[in-house]
Amino acid sequence: MTILTYKLFKGEIANPAFIYCFMYFISSFCTMCNVKEWNIHLANKTFLILFIGTIEFVAVVWLVEKLFRSKCTVEHKNEEFAAINKYIMALLIVYSIVVIALTIYNVLKIADAFGTYNSFTQAQALFKAHTSYSNDASLPHYLSLMFKLLELSSYYCIIAYVKYVVYSDRKEKKRIIVTKLYYLIPCLLYIIKELICSSRISILSMCVGAVTIAIILWSQKKNWKSRIAFKNIGIIVAVGVVGMVLFYLSASLIGRSNDKNLFKYVTTYAGGSIECLNHYVIFPIEGEKSDIVGNETFYTLLQSLDKYKITHTNIAEKQTAHLSFRYYYDSMIGNVYTAYRRWHHDFGWIGIIVLNGIMAAVFAVGYYIHKYKPNMKFNELITVVYMYLAYCVYMHCIDSYFYTTVFQITFITNFVIFTILYFILYKSKLAVIEKPAIEEKCTDGKINVLMILPGLNVCGGMESFIMNYYRNIDKDKFQFDFLVHNIGDNSYADEVKSLGGNIYKMPPFGLKTLKQIKNEYIRIIKSKKYHIVHCNMANAAFIYLKYAEKYGVPVRILHSHQNKAADQLSHAIRNIPLIFWGKDYANCNVACSNQAGDYLFGKNNYGLISNCIDYDNYAFDINVRQQARQELRLGEAFVIGNTGRLCPQKNQSFLLDIFKEYIKLNPDTKLLIVGEGEDEEKLKSKADEYGISEKVIFTGARADINRLLQAMDIFVFPSLYEGLGISVLEAQASGLYSLCSLGVPKTAQISELFERMDLKQDASIWSKEIDTIHMKQTDRNNVVLDNKYDVKKCSSELSELYVSEIKTCI
Repeated sequence: MTILTYKLFKGEIANPAFIYCFMYFISSFCTMCNVKEWNIHLANKTFLILFIGTIEFVAVVWLVEKLFRSKCTVEHKNEEFAAINKYIMALLIVYSIVVIALTIYNVLKIADAFGTYNSFTQAQALFKAHTSYSNDASLPHYLSLMFKLLELSSYYCIIAYVKYVVYSDRKEKKRIIVTKLYYLIPCLLYIIKELICSSRISILSMCVGAVTIAIILWSQKKNWKSRIAFKNIGIIVAVGVVGMVLFYLSASLIGRSNDKNLFKYVTTYAGGSIECLNHYVIFPIEGEKSDIVGNETFYTLLQSLDKYKITHTNIAEKQTAHLSFRYYYDSMIGNVYTAYRRWHHDFGWIGIIVLNGIMAAVFAVGYYIHKYKPNMKFNELITVVYMYLAYCVYMHCIDSYFYTTVFQITFITNFVIFTILYFILYKSKLAVIEKPAIEEKCTDGKINVLMILPGLNVCGGMESFIMNYYRNIDKDKFQFDFLVHNIGDNSYADEVKSLGGNIYKMPPFGLKTLKQIKNEYIRIIKSKKYHIVHCNMANAAFIYLKYAEKYGVPVRILHSHQNKAADQLSHAIRNIPLIFWGKDYANCNVACSNQAGDYLFGKNNYGLISNCIDYDNYAFDINVRQQARQELRLGEAFVIGNTGRLCPQKNQSFLLDIFKEYIKLNPDTKLLIVGEGEDEEKLKSKADEYGISEKVIFTGARADINRLLQAMDIFVFPSLYEGLGISVLEAQASGLYSLCSLGVPKTAQISELFERMDLKQDASIWSKEIDTIHMKQTDRNNVVLDNKYDVKKCSSELSELYVSEIKTCI
């Protein structure tokens, strides 16, 4: 499940769903390390609780992301941030020292009241026993408030330090890491205070919160287009391992007895919760039942309400916040049961579903605010509160910290302190606003782009679109190379070479050629420093973008040109998992239309790059029309035309059905089909079968499509699906009336000479509509075109995208 969530959420390792699954994976592994010692036999009910809870948590986070994505797009974070005034920092450090002194005094005072001791660690043990495991004593209220101020101000110090590091210039980063370390002094002093109080959970919560918010801030800087490199994930894991070692060593420092070795201690602590839950399911303890509703989940809230005389449950006299210890014979397992124990004990299955779902939703909303609304009002306050609560997700596999933290009077106090500090640090005259130096992220010389296409066929709409941009892009700034799988006799190969591009020819995709393709591709991207890999084949991204990421290509673009996986069921079954797998490696999603983008990426998760053409190149010319018609021997016949690949997607087979019906209405008609493809022989055979082959002209692949369009009288395009349909744009630009299927999006319309029909309608209905259009008189010289796809208007879109992504990702 951890791997699935990593893929589902595109490698966002700070995503609450991934954190949840990763921590349960660690906990499960630690449980398995003790299978023999604890004689573990997992109950079906225990498995169901964990399984259903996991599915629900991930599903809720996914649904929240889908909601955010449907309403908004990823915003770039304003990199200005508030640092902390140096005088406030000095005051905080002095304040921290005073707090530590008062803490030591009160710990010793409470220890004196309950026994004798020979060392400070023994005093800590007495203090812990009478303030935590029983309610015999407590620290003064004023000192608790002082603790809170130190703790919460430490969170702001960490955020300021992290922002300095994240937003610093790469050349200055090492210097910033060292020179700004004084921001962490209050945090270190707070950790010392916690160790004195024989407590470690606050230290853990601060550490995991710091790591989480650092990853989020780094992702914001990268505009969420880059993933943490595996080597850096390894560093984070290594830091976690070191943290576990320190956690183990700290047990003796805080007065806790420990006779286990490091491995046993860590696996018992991290894995005992699942076996304790299992024990709870198999061996429930009668004495743990209570008539107080929510006595385990909302213990701290009920205790606070009793304290202020709002309720009278007397819960503090009946139980403590800690649960009962579980043992397997003489081997102690622990007294933590995962979050699910408390919820199930208090409310049953409904409690698990409702409370788990609420928690997942809260953290998902907090996380996606950072992704989609990072510049909203009070965003710094949201960040610090999210950091403060982040440990609840990490500790879900240990206990229900979310509800014991949020649902208590103390949390309201904490939020008020956070808010006061927010206005002092960020909104008052004491605020120090830092503007990071703009880091030059340009490349040396040209930006190298590897364009990946199925082929370079002159009749291909995708190829035509790419070439229109390539012809008009600044060759002094961009170097284009092409990786293709097919180069026909009529291709753009010579033009590409004349414009300075290199062409890499790959074998056709297949199981037998996959290894060859991979090895050759790796050789290509290692031989030249490519800044951008622009993949126009969604079903091939699993190899091209995967290895582009592995070998350090900073910008990996996946370009959607279609709104369907394939035109055949067998191809769709093959493509869907490949597309799902491959799109995860892209850090920039673009599409030729909203339909194509929504299909592949979901709403608001991509940018649009228009399928442009050179309108002037297709403008109607009566002389060109006469020459083309003479060349094709069309005479005075009415000509129905179609251009594009001859394949199932383009549906020329249905076009022959239409033509067969239409010649019954108008015998002096010819059908002009321009293009080549795998269906060419089938279409010719079908024309022979219908007895209309003399009236159907197959031109094959042609480089002069603009001329051949002049020879036509109507353009019929019954495609099954299109991302946009560049052939339709070309036809309209030449002044042709274009009759298309509903598979062509409405956005393809650039003139009034555009109509869509349902493919469910019979061929005879289509033929009658063609006849109706034929009766209309159209002046092809005076067709008004919407210039939204004119290359003169949108040729800069691609270069602007490249420059923007380079600045973000390098």
